[in-house]
Amino acid sequence: MRTDLITAFAIHQWLQEVEPDLAAQWPLEVDNQIKGIVQQVQNFVPDFAPQIAAQHAVAKTVIEHWGLTDVALFSGGTPSPLSPDPDQLRFYSDISPEVVAEAAAAGYKAKQVDVTKVDDLKKLDGATTAIATGLVLFLPDPAIKKLFNNLEDADFDTFVFNQVRAGEAGGAADLYAKMGITLYTRDRSDIESLIPEGWSFEMIQPMSDLLRQAPLGAHFAGLVNRADVYKAVRR
Repeated sequence: MRTDLITAFAIHQWLQEVEPDLAAQWPLEVDNQIKGIVQQVQNFVPDFAPQIAAQHAVAKTVIEHWGLTDVALFSGGTPSPLSPDPDQLRFYSDISPEVVAEAAAAGYKAKQVDVTKVDDLKKLDGATTAIATGLVLFLPDPAIKKLFNNLEDADFDTFVFNQVRAGEAGGAADLYAKMGITLYTRDRSDIESLIPEGWSFEMIQPMSDLLRQAPLGAHFAGLVNRADVYKAVRR
């Protein structure tokens, strides 16, 4: 099962409510299993769809408001109307060949990349900034440390990511666990303990505050903040 379609369907549902014309421009087909999972999560976490939409909007927002260039998007999932524009990215990457094909069809320079493999990261020639939204949440602590080391070895100097705060995943964590997937929530002190020497945080911002600057920022105005967005730089 493509777990990225869980988030895609949640985003599509949210857009149908707040921006139906935009949703209509994004024909998304998912099976009943995906629809059922999203409904179950929303039964436990009523704001799941806007939270996921906000997470998906982070990449485009930070590119535009933090002036980021030479960007590679990691684990992008199926592209949505909230994704960065193709000309805002050097690369759109994902481990899934289906996602890569969809991104290429949408006009992105797309590559299949496993972010845990440094040789894959080196395929992203010319990219020096990595953005990953929704990725770190699925990585155990050792994998995060390894990712930072891989980024350095592949000549990246900036890494932007979001992280759900400890205890804020709610029922979503339980439902993902039933699918054999662990969600790792962390506070700032937890994240800071994982950063290797040579990296530091230039920016840490609550996701709800950041998203006020997003193209659909008005729709995120009442969002309960459950996550932070981190900008780590290599000195």
